[in-house]
Amino acid sequence: MDVIINGETKSVSDCISLKAMLEHSGFSDTRGMAVAVNDKIVFKNKWDEFKLSDQDKVLLIKATPGG
Repeated sequence: MDVIINGETKSVSDCISLKAMLEHSGFSDTRGMAVAVNDKIVFKNKWDEFKLSDQDKVLLIKATPGG
């Protein structure tokens, strides 16, 4: 299935969890990261159980230190 991550279409496994998709996409360090799916925030403690669906729009925001 395809999901849209920050505006780019990516193919992922069917019934993949949000956490697994992040790991598969190379986001192993998720400190300071916020995620919204279809314009709704998904809290970090729900990432493992949140299943993505075909054509979901995922927005990843990563806070960076500095100014």
